[in-house]
Amino acid sequence: MQPGKKKFYFIYKTTCHVTSRFYIGMHASDVVDDGYLGSGKILKRSIRKHGKEKHSRIILHFEESFELLKKREKELVNEGMLDDPLCMNIKIGGDGGWDFINLSREILDGMKSRKKTDEYRSKISAITKSKFEDPGYRDRFYLTVKSEAYKQKRSIQMKAIFKDPSYRKKISEGKVGEKNPAFGKIWVYQEKVSKLIDPLDFEIMQSNGWIKGRNYERQRNSSVGS
Repeated sequence: MQPGKKKFYFIYKTTCHVTSRFYIGMHASDVVDDGYLGSGKILKRSIRKHGKEKHSRIILHFEESFELLKKREKELVNEGMLDDPLCMNIKIGGDGGWDFINLSREILDGMKSRKKTDEYRSKISAITKSKFEDPGYRDRFYLTVKSEAYKQKRSIQMKAIFKDPSYRKKISEGKVGEKNPAFGKIWVYQEKVSKLIDPLDFEIMQSNGWIKGRNYERQRNSSVGS
């Protein structure tokens, strides 16, 4: 998704001064010093934990267009950078997404409410499907999320997060009713891997070899035991 024409396009680096961890992203804005730090998942956790004031952003490169911005981010946020334990990025750069779009507070609030509507989910499903129709995007996606380096990095990050008792309590309290991350979702599996997804994403997953249901091994064992 490409934003409307903006005055500035730049690559930035946000650093947490408590942990020295960093995040590199791209941003489009009419104001350079707009206070935007980024919206990566791990970065947002860092901001919630340590406070916005413990993070700072510097601009690494200015570009003249959105396409050049994507190209530059792809050069910087590569597999080598993702292997750095201090890096808070979790995917290879250049594919775009929502992170770089400079939206007003009113629009962000509106997005939160629209996420619960069928119209919003259908739109996101269509966008995701169109991305996966691009072989290049599909290959880059699976290269990232299925690589051993990515899996090891995520394992280390999650272990560190769950060592915090207050975080575990917060997670437990947030899994009641509609707050449960599994609420309204369905299981799909591929070979020995199972995952929960939004029903609206099933068509996309199915086109990439995923089957509705639980893990194949579990299904077979269940049939044998019955």
